[in-house]
Amino acid sequence: MIEKFKKWFFKPNQHFQIRYNTKVGDGDLVWRIITKEGETLASHLEINGYVYGESSFVDGEKKMNIACDGKIYWNGTAAEIIAGKRPDLLL
Repeated sequence: MIEKFKKWFFKPNQHFQIRYNTKVGDGDLVWRIITKEGETLASHLEINGYVYGESSFVDGEKKMNIACDGKIYWNGTAAEIIAGKRPDLLL
């Protein structure tokens, strides 16, 4: 039990960019969750905490993202992100 808690508690924060998967077709992996390690597709997404809009450039094309910083937990293809508080609330 303590090892499970340590794994959760010491999990590093990551920066997430979230986009709708426009190539989903008839599938259920409708969310693209992008980190510096790469992209993972999710069927369901729940974000608890502060989120904001940001833009990024991919192959010279501007993309709009929902973004947050926090920890992600997976249950199959469902993702839950526990995001931090709004920066001005941390002061």
